[in-house]
Amino acid sequence: MKIGITGIRGYIGSSLARACRTAGHTVVGFSRSTNAASPEADEMRVLRDGEGDLSGLDALVLLGHEPIFGIWTPEKAKRVWNSRVETTEKLRNTLEKLDAAERPGVLVSASGIAIYGDRGDEWLSEEAGKGKREYFTDLTEAWEREVLLAEKLGVRPVCARIGVVLGKDSPACNLFGKVFGMGLGGKLGSGRQWFSWIGSQDLTQMLFRAIEDSSISGPINCVSPNPVRNAEMTHLIGKTLNRPTLIPAPAFGVKLAFRELSQALLSSQRVDPAFWKGRDFEWEVDSIETAFAEAFGKA
Repeated sequence: MKIGITGIRGYIGSSLARACRTAGHTVVGFSRSTNAASPEADEMRVLRDGEGDLSGLDALVLLGHEPIFGIWTPEKAKRVWNSRVETTEKLRNTLEKLDAAERPGVLVSASGIAIYGDRGDEWLSEEAGKGKREYFTDLTEAWEREVLLAEKLGVRPVCARIGVVLGKDSPACNLFGKVFGMGLGGKLGSGRQWFSWIGSQDLTQMLFRAIEDSSISGPINCVSPNPVRNAEMTHLIGKTLNRPTLIPAPAFGVKLAFRELSQALLSSQRVDPAFWKGRDFEWEVDSIETAFAEAFGKA
């Protein structure tokens, strides 16, 4: 297969590209820059705002988007939205212009568990439905809608609802390492909110299977079957790094500091990977203790 990957130089994209090449597939990387290169790609093409050469691909995976974390401003919120919703719409229009035989057979897009909103202790399978209207729930719903419309073009759509990715050098673990390393780690809000996560190698395998298995379509939860509460996660990071976790961040402070981003930090999402359980998926990393030990070199 010839597999196109946007965000190929990112943490998830590079891992997926390696898995695809190991399996004997050809990988096409996409970048906004004409001079971009990736050691994981057999070929590089330019793709800007969903427009570029998408011909001749058997599969297309969308992983290149504006990062969620950073200084949150109205401009940042707009970039986050546009890189997901508007860019996916333009990309779908680009696919529509191709002859049917030139379109990829499958479009796999990153998505997020934020679509479920703040749901307390409720277990959230793929059938749980959208949470109450907030920035991130609305964003994810609109994003997935654009992906799912690809089915009208004869392209199988898959929306990978990804939890927080844990692994060595993952963006989340790098952030945890810096904050806790300075002794500033602590629970967020009440600490009772559920934290749904996924080991990087398990996520790579889920995305790879979504590409190869023609029976997989629609939204799928890409998380570990063992979520933990925020307070437990905080304790485990501190224990793994041997750092204190004595500075809690009250909910009102998080909301003031992070604006819409506080929804992602304070919401409780106890996500159930029901789809993968039904497929007898075997998680390589099924405990968060193991995930942190591997991520921080303590295994």
